Amino acid sequence: PEAQTEAVRNMLAMLTPPTANINDGPEAVKALALATDDSWFAARCWIEYANLLSRRGRTEEAVKAWLRAPVFHPAERDLAARGTILAARGLQQMDRAADGLQLIEHFIADNIGSQYSEVMKIEAAKLNPALLKTSKPKASDTAAPAGEPAPAPAAGTPTTP
Repeated sequence: PEAQTEAVRNMLAMLTPPTANINDGPEAVKALALATDDSWFAARCWIEYANLLSRRGRTEEAVKAWLRAPVFHPAERDLAARGTILAARGLQQMDRAADGLQLIEHFIADNIGSQYSEVMKIEAAKLNPALLKTSKPKASDTAAPAGEPAPAPAAGTPTTP
């Protein structure tokens, strides 16, 4: 824990470097991600690295970095889920919402029964608003096939002559 605490302090120092060149921050965080043997810390570094890239308008690079958490550190489930969601949102910003939706659907399929399933379904609905709508049966859906009598209306349902 002490080594991890020191590593977090170093990461925070690199995120806000006292130098004039603010672009040193992302590469320093990437270097930490590559150098550590701690899976949780590496996944966290990749997400922070991607966040920094995204803030600088480098969305495509950010999506790739966000995906490093679920791909290379799947055991870190909370960070893998976060990386997947952020990557899907990034894809949506790049006008690739369908790809983001597919990413989330794969996560759900790979993690059946996961505590993150409901969150992922909500994120999927944000990418595809049609998933939020509840569909009411159309009159044509309840009509009887040709040549068969129409089903009787449910009790208490008003009928029109």
